[in-house]
Amino acid sequence: MQLKAAVEKVNPSTDPANPTTVVVDDHGNATVTTKDGKTKVIPASELVKTQDQADGANAGNNVNKPADRVSAKTSRLRRS
Repeated sequence: MQLKAAVEKVNPSTDPANPTTVVVDDHGNATVTTKDGKTKVIPASELVKTQDQADGANAGNNVNKPADRVSAKTSRLRRS
């Protein structure tokens, strides 16, 4: 139930008459269905990390760091 509660927390229902639903299967995969009927399955590998993964680089997350690929050049200020 902890996993379901965590997924529900980041996918809150905004319409009490037609709420977002979260179902977690026996393998830890979460299926999220939004109020407009869109469904997304989030694999357990994206939701649960081992302690070794959590202690490792990026806390075990596959994160995209676009700032690592950006270079910025400084420009000289003009004085009038």
